[in-house]
This record gives sequence, C-alpha cells and structure tokens, in this order.
Amino acid sequence: KNEIIQEDDSEKRRVNFGWKFFRSVCQLINIVFRPLCSRQVAYLGLLIIVGGLGEFVAYETGLLSSKFYGVLTTRDNSGYVKLVLYSILVIVCNTFSLAVRALIAGYLAVEMREIITNSIHALYFRANAYYVVINFLNVDNPDQRFVQDVDELCTSFTSLAPDLVLSPFLIVFYTYKTVERAGWLGPIAIVVFFIVFSILNRWTVPWVARSVFERERQEGYFRFLHAHLRLQSEQAAFSRASVPEYCVADCSLRRLLAAQQTWTIRSTVLSFVTKSADYFGALLVYFALGAAIFSGLYPTTDASELATIISETSFFFFYLINKFTVLLNMAKQASQISGLSQRLLTVLNHLVEMKSYQYPAPYLSLEDSRDFPRGDDSDNDSDLEDNDSIFGGQSAISSLSGDHGLKLASRTILMEVNRLTFHTPTTPFKLIVKDLSFSVRAGESLLITGPSGIGKTSLLRVLAGLWPTSSPQTSVDGLGEDTKVCISTPLRPSEIAYMPQRPYLPPVLPDILEYLLPESLILMEDLDESDRRALRLLHLLLFASNPPPKPHHEATLKKPCCLFSRCRPSHTHKDTEAPTTERWSTESVSNALKCLYEFRLIPGETVDKLTAILSRGVVPVVMDYRPAASLAGASDSNTKDASQIKDWRSTLSPGEQQRLALARLCYQQPPLVVLDEATSQLSEMDEISAYQSIANRKITMISVGHRGSLRRFHQHELQLGGQLGEWHLTQIE
Repeated sequence: KNEIIQEDDSEKRRVNFGWKFFRSVCQLINIVFRPLCSRQVAYLGLLIIVGGLGEFVAYETGLLSSKFYGVLTTRDNSGYVKLVLYSILVIVCNTFSLAVRALIAGYLAVEMREIITNSIHALYFRANAYYVVINFLNVDNPDQRFVQDVDELCTSFTSLAPDLVLSPFLIVFYTYKTVERAGWLGPIAIVVFFIVFSILNRWTVPWVARSVFERERQEGYFRFLHAHLRLQSEQAAFSRASVPEYCVADCSLRRLLAAQQTWTIRSTVLSFVTKSADYFGALLVYFALGAAIFSGLYPTTDASELATIISETSFFFFYLINKFTVLLNMAKQASQISGLSQRLLTVLNHLVEMKSYQYPAPYLSLEDSRDFPRGDDSDNDSDLEDNDSIFGGQSAISSLSGDHGLKLASRTILMEVNRLTFHTPTTPFKLIVKDLSFSVRAGESLLITGPSGIGKTSLLRVLAGLWPTSSPQTSVDGLGEDTKVCISTPLRPSEIAYMPQRPYLPPVLPDILEYLLPESLILMEDLDESDRRALRLLHLLLFASNPPPKPHHEATLKKPCCLFSRCRPSHTHKDTEAPTTERWSTESVSNALKCLYEFRLIPGETVDKLTAILSRGVVPVVMDYRPAASLAGASDSNTKDASQIKDWRSTLSPGEQQRLALARLCYQQPPLVVLDEATSQLSEMDEISAYQSIANRKITMISVGHRGSLRRFHQHELQLGGQLGEWHLTQIE
C-alpha cells in the first residue's frame, strides 16, 4: 500500500445495477441466511409460502368479476347468493394473507438487522478497527451506514424478496392462460412491451441509484453536524460559536437540498417510466382482446358467455402485465438496495480485511502485511466474543480486574523500542521521529517532553499500534529470536493502559445498572443526591473496566438475572432466568469506592454508607427503579425511559473526568500505563497526589507532560525536538 488507505475509485460512481446488484444481494444473503437451519431462513421460506398462497387467493379474486357477469346476465338468483358468500370469503382470505405477509416481512427485517448489525459490531469494535474506519478510510458517515442504511436495506429486501421469487412462476402461469384464451399475439406483444421498458429501466436505475447514494451521504453529514453541536454545546456557547455553526449547518443543508432535488428529478424520470409501463400495459390488454375478438377467436353469439370469457381473459392479460410491471417497479427498490448495499459492503469489506490484524498500524502500514503478526484469538484481549459471527472464528474480551496487579520483578523490561522511525499517515514527507531507541523497565518510569506540536502524542499512537511506523522491519509483540523489531513488549494489550488528555467515558444505558451493580445498591430505598452521584461514578468506573463479556446478549439488556451472590427475591421479577453473566462483586465495588474517595470524587460519608449496605447484602425491598434522568441527577422526575442512552460526561467537569480516569487506572492496576497529559486539568497539588497514588501501586509510567513537578516521579526523560526527528534520552537525577 503506497498511500493511506483509500478507495480505488469513487464509491459513488461504482454504485450500479445489474451484476453488481446481484453480487451485493448474494453477499447479503451469504451473511444473513447462514446456517440454513435458522430462524431467518424459516421466516423467508414462510414469507414466500404466504406470498404464494396470497397469489392463489388473488387469482380467485380476479375471477370473481367474470363469475358475477355470468350469474347476472343469466339472472341466476341462487347462484348469485352463493357467489356473494364465496366472494366475501375470498376477500377476507386475501386481506388476511396480505396482513400475514406484512407481519412476517417485519419479523424477517428485524432478524436481518440484528444479524447484520451484530456481525458489523463484532468487527467494528475489534482491535480498534473503528479508529481506522473513522479516521483513515475514505468512507463517509459510518454511523449512518450501520444504523439508517441497514434498517432501510432490510426493509427493502423483505419487500422485494417474495415478488422476486414468485414473479417468474406467475409470469409462466399467466402466459399459459393468455395463450390458451387469446392465442400467441397478446403474450408476444406483452413480452416486446416488457423488453422496451426494461431497456429504459436499465438506463434509469443506476442513474437514480447514484443520486440515492449522494442523498444518503449528505443526510449523514447534516445529521453529524447537529450531533456534533449536541455533544459540544457548552464549548460552543462559551466560544459564542453560533455564527460559524449556523454557517456550516446552512451550507450542509443547501448541499443536502441540492442532492435531494437531484434525487427528486431523477426519481421523477424513473417514476414516469414505471407509470407509463402501468398505463400502457392496461391499454395493451384491450389491443390484445380486440385482436382476438375481431379475428374470430370467439365465434359464439351468446352475449352472456362472451362477457364471461372477455372478463376472464381480461383478468389474465391484466395480471400478466401486472407481473411484468411488478418486475419493472422492482427497479426502484433495486436501485435503493443497490445504493445502500454498496455503502454497507464497502465498510464491511474493509472490516473483514482488518480482522487479520491485532492492531490498526499493520493495516495502515506502508510495508507488506507479512511483516506484522496476525491476530491471535487466544491472546487478543480487544476481540469481541462472537460465536455466531458469519465470518468464522471465536474470540473473547477480557479486562484486568481491580483486584489483580501483575507482579513483575524489578527492572524487568516492559517495553523496548529499537530504531523507531515514523511520520504522520497522511503526510509521509513529514518526519516526526528518526531512529528512536529506548527501553522501559519495571519501576523506572519515562517522561516524554518537548514543545507543543512536536509529536509527543503521535509517538504514543505508534506505541499503541494506532499508527504505522516507517522502519524497515516493524512489529509489535515480537516475531521470534531472529526477527529485528521496532517495538516489543512481553505484556498483553490489556496489561498496558493508555490515558489520553480527554479521558474516555462510556455512554450509559441506565437499565444495565440493574443487571451489573450489586442488588443491595439497586434496592436502596433512600437515594439522596450524593448517593446518586456515587452510583453514577461507580458505574462509569466499573463499566469501563469490566464490561459484560457479551455486550449484545439479549438477557444482559432485557431480562434481569440472579447474578449476585444472593438471588433477587422472586416477587420482584417473575421472568427471572438462569444466570448468563456475573454482577460486579462486593469486593470490586468496595475497591472502586475507595479509589473514587482517594481522588476526591465522592465524600467519605457516602463511601461508609454504601460499604455498610454492601456488607449487609440484599435487603427484601421491592425496588422503586429510578429512570435515567433521575439517576443522572436530572430535575425532570417524570422521565421514565430507562432505556435512554445518557452521556454523563456533561455532568462532570474536565478535572473530574480526569480524576475519574485516574481512579479507574488505580482500580485496574496495570503493569504499565501511558499518560498523555492526563493531569492537565488538575492543580499542581492534585497532580502530585495523583502521580503519588500511581507510584504507590508500583505502576510503571510513560508520561507526556510539561510541568517540572512530574520529574520527581520519573527516572528517565525523552526530549523530542528539531525538524529532522531529533531526540535526546537522559537520566533524571
């Protein structure tokens, strides 16, 4: 790969119809409908069967008019009454079949969306693949592709699939019926008619598909701007950024409206073609009937019998043309599926390629991929457990618990860097560091200093495997005794903690609290503001440190289980099932509370209160569950939606966010931690206290900082500076 990962061609122009459409559909079928003995395959088969039964009922419905002509023209009173009752039964069956078809299609769409999204998530959240997709791939709005596009794709597919399967058989059947009643002239005219309009559709569909793609892309950009403002509203308000935000949003809106207008014009052309097929098809029926009648095909002079024959033959003609026009009308849905599937599969193919790598850096590297280690499912702690993944292979996610620190001998080498050279991935000519070599031993911390913008954070990205190197041979975790590597470490990825300047705080789905926190805390009767804050911080710390092993497991999110050491009283939840995951233990919660208190995030009285409740165990009180807004400290107590995702970052100051991240670090106690100005929002006294807490736990540090007070906690200093990747490594006295 000679440049940063990009698309070989404009993705928009590669949206097409024809073989690419069918190839995309085949790829989606291969993803969704495996194995064959699965619920989604059963739904699809049932959908086709119900569609076939519906077509049989529609056939009987179409013949009703000819039967009414017969009984009315012959004045058959008893036959008329029987036919009315029969027609009511047929109409009820017809409407019922349509309703059942819509129901099954809805269930199938839900199954498809679950399978596709889970498969994407298993790859997207594996080994920091999302970092590459968001920052380096020429892919717009991946969030929109995974949410809105998947939903529209599944809905369109379930609507199209039955007609696509049944239409060929129905065309053959009704062709036979029309030939039997009106000869070959009518069917031949219909086939010629279909070929002409198929050629028109073959030209218009890819034309419209490209406009669909562009409209969806601009929709994603416009939504992203509003989502970005929602997340940065306070910063924007402080900066009085209303005018620039309004300018950018207005510009994005104009582009969106232009794309939507283009789509409207092109869709109008496609609609003109399809509607013309509908109406000319109806007119073609009477041409064919007139040719059959005036050619003497029906010599009978009985007006009643002739009316019945004309009605039946008209129905056969109309339905045959209808089936051909259904194929033509599928063009609009096919163009939608073509555009959406192209957007989805573009990202999915990149994620499948990245599946073989343990870090983002090898995938982005300028060197051949064989110089890098492939992912090892047994050791890769960033993998997600996905036994049902359609791409094969199993992996597991694990975290260091707060009770276990890795015991290392003094001066054990934790990380060694040998002749490391790298530049920014987007600008290969901008050299940051050249031939850098150093080693970090247990108990001997390293301080990285240098002017702002010199590349200190970039070096940490390389150490974390997020950026590739430019060295002749590069690797992480070693390839063997005879292989020269740039970065080597005996530690697993989960044993090295990275803390950026803006710490990571996970979004929260508050109803998960009920299934992870100890029940003695969940069932508390009296929650004051201090208790709510403590539970909120406790959840943020523990959820980021020890997340559930199966994040998409249904029982984890919907059905509470007796997962604590003592079971929940049976009267609180009648649908309790067998345990599927473990709650956070009382010991883990107690240690987390101590860390929060150590960093002045919660008062000592609250720690004593919650610890006492933990020691008593479960109390026999039916929980009055507090919704998301109440637990987050919001004032609106009428909010009852416990499934609303909350961003609790907005309730914490920047300094509190950094102290929470440091408390999480001391809770986990990894052997090695990399700190990127992790105390920049703290006072000098708080900074010294934080570093002292880390040092007391025997955690070796690689720190980026500017304050001279940090030197006392480090044994070596790496100074970056100069224009040619210069550096200096000195020992701190």
